[in-house]
Amino acid sequence: MKLLSRVLLMPLLMVSCSHQESPLLKGAVATNDSVMVTAYYDIDGDTYFDEFFTDSLGCFTYNPSIPKGTDLSLSINGRTYGVRIENGASVNLTIDSVGEASFEGDNVAESRWLNACFSGYDPLRYKHVVIRDGAYCPDKYMSMAETARKATESILPEVKDDSLRAYYGRLGELMHKRTRAKILSYDYEMNLRESGAEYPAEIKTLKMIDPNDDASRAAGALHEWSLSFNAPVDGGLVKMITAICDRVDANVTNHANRRAIFNSLS
Repeated sequence: MKLLSRVLLMPLLMVSCSHQESPLLKGAVATNDSVMVTAYYDIDGDTYFDEFFTDSLGCFTYNPSIPKGTDLSLSINGRTYGVRIENGASVNLTIDSVGEASFEGDNVAESRWLNACFSGYDPLRYKHVVIRDGAYCPDKYMSMAETARKATESILPEVKDDSLRAYYGRLGELMHKRTRAKILSYDYEMNLRESGAEYPAEIKTLKMIDPNDDASRAAGALHEWSLSFNAPVDGGLVKMITAICDRVDANVTNHANRRAIFNSLS
């Protein structure tokens, strides 16, 4: 098993804003030059990524070959956006001069929810650099996470499909918990460790996941779960990986999640 990736040639993806009928995704970025777009998505445990450029007006279309509705993560100008794409549907993404996204066309509610989730919990937003940001203040980042939670919860009822709405609900909750765990971990490392304080027990609780839930894969939590036990260290890498595989075999029946874990070990 291996991570699947594709880098598509720009001419296959980039067209002007007014051409090509009904692409899966049509985008327009407020810019005076061509910008790079990096797209990530998961299909049944395999992760794909594409890199391409907009045209000089910031316009692009994106038409990956997907077997079913897919949640797409886009990295543009250092920010993360989320979009729902689906065969037979077309969504328009517009990113304004301050980096805010809006959507038109199909799957608007789903795209708005994904965008609130992927951008609100983007790990880069929570990365703290002391020389740039000063002393670590967990309240600042907890407030950001709470804002992301409120945004996703306010949009969620607009998602019409019951199954997808339930899945997004679990994903949003998991993303919020994992972000809180990361904030508490940073606070401990930067502010509390030297004082002799105990490692916050809440972190372990917040990191608990269901390894068979698709939301655990979407949240990027499976690899950490596969390593979160006392694997043997005296038998070398092969023995450790064998122990991880045994744990997966004993606990994970979701085939896509199994595939994602084994991909992460390859």
